[in-house]
Amino acid sequence: MSMFYLVFEVRPTEQGGVLGGAYVHCWVNRESAEIASFHAASRLRDAGWVIDSGSEPALVWREDFLHDEVALEGFDMAVREGEALQMHGWVFEGDA
Repeated sequence: MSMFYLVFEVRPTEQGGVLGGAYVHCWVNRESAEIASFHAASRLRDAGWVIDSGSEPALVWREDFLHDEVALEGFDMAVREGEALQMHGWVFEGDA
Protein backbone atom coordinates (compact mmCIF):
# COMPACT_ATOMS: atom_id res chain seq x y z
CA MET A 1 0.00 0.00 0.00
CA SER A 2 0.98 3.64 -0.47
CA MET A 3 0.29 6.83 1.44
CA PHE A 4 -1.75 9.48 -0.37
CA TYR A 5 -2.45 13.04 0.72
CA LEU A 6 -5.39 15.13 -0.44
CA VAL A 7 -7.42 18.12 0.73
CA PHE A 8 -11.17 18.65 0.51
CA GLU A 9 -13.20 21.81 1.02
CA VAL A 10 -16.46 20.83 2.73
CA ARG A 11 -19.60 22.36 4.21
CA PRO A 12 -22.19 20.86 6.55
CA THR A 13 -25.25 19.17 5.06
CA GLU A 14 -27.57 20.90 7.56
CA GLN A 15 -27.98 24.54 8.58
CA GLY A 16 -27.30 25.54 12.14
CA GLY A 17 -24.02 23.71 12.61
CA VAL A 18 -21.14 25.30 14.47
CA LEU A 19 -18.88 25.33 11.41
CA GLY A 20 -19.76 27.04 8.16
CA GLY A 21 -17.19 24.94 6.32
CA ALA A 22 -13.75 23.46 6.54
CA TYR A 23 -10.66 22.28 4.77
CA VAL A 24 -10.00 18.63 5.54
CA HIS A 25 -6.44 17.38 5.12
CA CYS A 26 -6.44 13.63 4.51
CA TRP A 27 -3.68 11.03 4.66
CA VAL A 28 -4.93 7.67 3.41
CA ASN A 29 -2.91 4.46 3.13
CA ARG A 30 -4.49 2.53 0.25
CA GLU A 31 -3.62 0.56 -2.89
CA SER A 32 -4.18 3.42 -5.33
CA ALA A 33 -4.91 7.12 -5.57
CA GLU A 34 -8.44 6.40 -6.78
CA ILE A 35 -9.21 4.14 -3.82
CA ALA A 36 -7.70 6.65 -1.38
CA SER A 37 -9.79 9.50 -2.78
CA PHE A 38 -12.98 7.43 -2.78
CA HIS A 39 -12.37 6.29 0.80
CA ALA A 40 -11.71 9.79 2.17
CA ALA A 41 -14.70 11.27 0.32
CA SER A 42 -16.96 8.50 1.61
CA ARG A 43 -15.84 9.11 5.20
CA LEU A 44 -16.63 12.81 4.89
CA ARG A 45 -20.06 12.24 3.33
CA ASP A 46 -20.89 9.63 5.98
CA ALA A 47 -19.99 12.20 8.66
CA GLY A 48 -22.49 14.70 7.23
CA TRP A 49 -20.35 16.89 4.98
CA VAL A 50 -20.92 18.04 1.41
CA ILE A 51 -17.73 18.14 -0.65
CA ASP A 52 -17.37 21.39 -2.59
CA SER A 53 -13.95 20.65 -4.04
CA GLY A 54 -10.97 18.38 -3.63
CA SER A 55 -7.37 18.08 -4.69
CA GLU A 56 -5.87 15.24 -6.66
CA PRO A 57 -4.33 12.61 -4.36
CA ALA A 58 -0.55 12.95 -4.12
CA LEU A 59 1.77 10.07 -3.28
CA VAL A 60 3.68 11.21 -0.16
CA TRP A 61 6.39 10.12 2.26
CA ARG A 62 7.06 11.06 5.88
CA GLU A 63 9.93 13.31 4.81
CA ASP A 64 7.43 15.51 2.99
CA PHE A 65 6.01 16.66 6.34
CA LEU A 66 9.09 17.06 8.53
CA HIS A 67 8.70 20.86 8.35
CA ASP A 68 5.12 20.80 9.74
CA GLU A 69 4.50 19.17 13.12
CA VAL A 70 0.71 19.03 12.72
CA ALA A 71 0.91 17.48 9.26
CA LEU A 72 3.55 15.03 10.45
CA GLU A 73 1.18 13.95 13.22
CA GLY A 74 -1.48 13.26 10.56
CA PHE A 75 0.93 11.23 8.45
CA ASP A 76 2.08 9.17 11.43
CA MET A 77 -1.51 8.49 12.50
CA ALA A 78 -2.35 7.27 9.00
CA VAL A 79 0.63 4.90 9.13
CA ARG A 80 -0.71 3.43 12.38
CA GLU A 81 -4.43 3.46 11.61
CA GLY A 82 -4.70 3.51 7.81
CA GLU A 83 -6.08 7.04 7.60
CA ALA A 84 -6.08 10.44 9.28
CA LEU A 85 -8.37 13.37 8.58
CA GLN A 86 -7.56 16.79 10.06
CA MET A 87 -10.28 19.41 9.86
CA HIS A 88 -9.55 23.13 9.84
CA GLY A 89 -12.94 24.83 10.03
CA TRP A 90 -14.40 28.30 9.98
CA VAL A 91 -17.59 30.07 10.92
CA PHE A 92 -19.16 32.68 8.69
CA GLU A 93 -19.10 36.20 10.09
CA GLY A 94 -22.31 36.80 11.97
CA ASP A 95 -22.88 33.07 12.55
CA ALA A 96 -21.00 32.85 15.84
